[in-house]
Formats: sequence, structure tokens, C-alpha cells
Amino acid sequence: MYCDEENAAYEAVSLMIKDGRKRIGYVCGPQTPNALLKEAGFRRALADNNLPAIPELIVHGRPTLEDAYAYVNQLVIDKVKFDAFFMAEDIIAVGAIKTLRHHKIKIPDDVCLIGFNNSIYSQCCSPTITTVDNLIETCSTTAVNILLDLFEGKQAPTRVALNSNLVVRETFTV
Repeated sequence: MYCDEENAAYEAVSLMIKDGRKRIGYVCGPQTPNALLKEAGFRRALADNNLPAIPELIVHGRPTLEDAYAYVNQLVIDKVKFDAFFMAEDIIAVGAIKTLRHHKIKIPDDVCLIGFNNSIYSQCCSPTITTVDNLIETCSTTAVNILLDLFEGKQAPTRVALNSNLVVRETFTV
């Protein structure tokens, strides 16, 4: 039971590219299997649209508000150009939003962001975060139902992939 996180990242980044964004960053926590899948989707979307993956706009760090703030703040101070970010977690997007607002950078006009997980963080900050909903509740319910079927001796799938949904809010509009 899993959400196709690589394809979810691919679709989210492709939407930003379709919106005219060309200097897109990716910020994630440690290089876990899920983070690597998201990064693969991010890189594939760029490659399929003939855009470079800009090394200084890709960071693997701690998935915290403070670290995201510091990272994006340093990019602004160093005058690194960017117009979008795909964040591996919503909490990372919150840190970036705080930095961008501090520097009076308009969201989504100057820089758009898409987070991941559709967590409570995506709804509690301002502006609210457009995010990929990886359907954790649906995954959990489906997994329990599969287990119940197995306990009852019924046939059950060995692998179930769920497609994610993009929840459009204020940091990126389609």
C-alpha cells in the first residue's frame, strides 16, 4: 500500500513549469526512500521540459521550519534567482514562506510553492499552502481492509498504488 510519490512530485512540478516557472528548487529532509522518490519525480519533470536541475536550489537537510527558513534566507541573501519551490514536506514550506514574507517576496506572484502531505501546517499558515495530498487516511483504511480480508482467508492484492491529489490553496493556483 503506497502513494505514488514520484509521480505526484512529477505532476506538481510539471504544473509549476506549465505556469512558466523555470528556476525551481527542491527542499527535503534526509534522503529517505520517499524523499528520493519525490526528488526523482522533481528531476524527471525538469528533464522532460528541458530545464536544468540547479544544484544550489536542491537541498537535503533537516525537515524543520527553522532549517527551511535558514536555507531560503541564504538564497535570498546570496541573490540566487528562483521562482518556485517544491517542498518534500509542508513544514518545510512553512519555513520558506516565513523567509519570503520577511523579504517582502510575493507569494505566489514572485515565487510559488507546493508542499507535500496536506498536513495541518498547510492550512494554518498564511498564505495557505498548495500541497500534494498523499491520501494517508485512504492508505490506512485500505491497508486495514486488506488485512481483514487476509484474516478471513480472502484473496488480497499484494501491492496497491494510490494516486495523490493536489490541494490547491494560496501558494500556487492552477
